[in-house]
Amino acid sequence: MVVKAKEGQPSTEKIIAGIRTGVDILEIARVENLLQRRKKSSLKRLFTDEEIKQSKNNPGILAGKFAAKEAVAKAIGVGFGFIKCIDVEIITGEKGEPVLHLYNTAQDCSSELDISDWAISISHTKNIAVAVVVAVTSDTPPMTDSLNKATDSTMIQITEKLEKLSL
Repeated sequence: MVVKAKEGQPSTEKIIAGIRTGVDILEIARVENLLQRRKKSSLKRLFTDEEIKQSKNNPGILAGKFAAKEAVAKAIGVGFGFIKCIDVEIITGEKGEPVLHLYNTAQDCSSELDISDWAISISHTKNIAVAVVVAVTSDTPPMTDSLNKATDSTMIQITEKLEKLSL
């Protein structure tokens, strides 16, 4: 969105960030139950081969990845009826950071919204996983370190509150 100065004011145009957000929280026990029932077909519907490989069947890691997938779907503005869960892939990057890959309908939706940049933060306690996602449309400047730090700061606050609740 471009905001122009009122008539008679200096003509400066400002781009206002097109930011979309998504947040999700998940009880890790739900993933533990899935793993205990050894429902590989269910895992394959929810996670890509690379996500399963990287998680080493750790329910906390899988719950965090799933929460991030849900948060991405919310930022896009659709649910997992419209896009497939495996079309949103959250892998671990070289520095341990979450890296997002979108495929098929999820990629199409993201492109249609002109999303140019994503920031993802995942955290978990013993019992709960939470993820926050920020998507920026292409008509905005690239994400800055301050925006990434703000996302991390929000995640720390949410995690601290969740830890207090789960005691």
